[in-house]
Amino acid sequence: MNDTNLFKHAPKELVTDAFITWLLYFLDSDDKYTKQKGVFFTDLLLSSQDFGKVISEISVIRQDKKKHGRSDLILEFLLDNVKKVILFENKTWTGTSFKQLNGYKEDNPNLYKYIYLKLAYVNYEEIKLTKQCGYEIINVHRLYEALSKIEELHPFILHYTEYIRHTFLQFIDKLPIELYQYNNQNLLWNSQAQQFVISDIYKELDGKVNYLFFKTGSSFGRPWTEIDFCKKDKVFGDSTENIFWRIDIRSGKFYIRLNQWADIDKDMASNKYNRRNMLRQIAFDISKNYNLFPGRLSNRGLKESELIIFFLDINRLDVLIKVLPDFSVEFINRYKNSFEKSP
Repeated sequence: MNDTNLFKHAPKELVTDAFITWLLYFLDSDDKYTKQKGVFFTDLLLSSQDFGKVISEISVIRQDKKKHGRSDLILEFLLDNVKKVILFENKTWTGTSFKQLNGYKEDNPNLYKYIYLKLAYVNYEEIKLTKQCGYEIINVHRLYEALSKIEELHPFILHYTEYIRHTFLQFIDKLPIELYQYNNQNLLWNSQAQQFVISDIYKELDGKVNYLFFKTGSSFGRPWTEIDFCKKDKVFGDSTENIFWRIDIRSGKFYIRLNQWADIDKDMASNKYNRRNMLRQIAFDISKNYNLFPGRLSNRGLKESELIIFFLDINRLDVLIKVLPDFSVEFINRYKNSFEKSP
């Protein structure tokens, strides 16, 4: 991407809000853009029964503050002289939550559409969550396709289209080949790549297990991504035991590890370590069925304990992605049968 591209130097989330706001006003600013305005609205904003209707009187409200927070954009327009309203929640890198999406919808009920626009990779949990909350997803591929049809209208559109192609679309498109065909672990320095991998595990487990929870974060500037898939309440007093897979890095090597976590005090340490050792044996026994090569475990930490670890320079990602969902289901079954109460 050329250094003269405006958006290369303005990657913040509010910039996309500003661009979308400007674009909507620009398309409505002159009758000579009517055709392109119709193309853009048809590709991204209108329901199929409204294709071809006249769009006019566009107005955009930014950062509209109500009870549940500030929604990014609220688009008001006339569709064949009937007022319609669309709410946008726009993201660049970060995700969202049920509380946020549902809260905005409670503050703005019965709108024409609710849209979740995200430039970075949209993980499987986001797909489920937006559907649950009644939002339509506009990912970078949809946005790029729509903008590329009208990019000749103005340098701002051309620059933004180039920006999202180079920064997001091309990176997302190469993930399956680079990660699974070439086992390119360096991509995992990027949170999008980690989410792509964990999402594949999530999709295979969805509907097969009763509990799934997707998490992302960073430690000392390094991203990590995990999926919780097994838990038992009140194992250590009132503390819950959680079991999850996590992608992380140690000594320059990426891995996927199975972890046990519980928020406990030191007086519970002996009990927790005993359970940890039992769970380690379960995980190790299961791994024999899948021709996997576990790495050396760390015994550091009280609340979080490693059960089994697979370094990606020894275990290929494409192999792990195929076997870890079945591994997880088998682990849950063994987990249930090894303790009195079901997780």
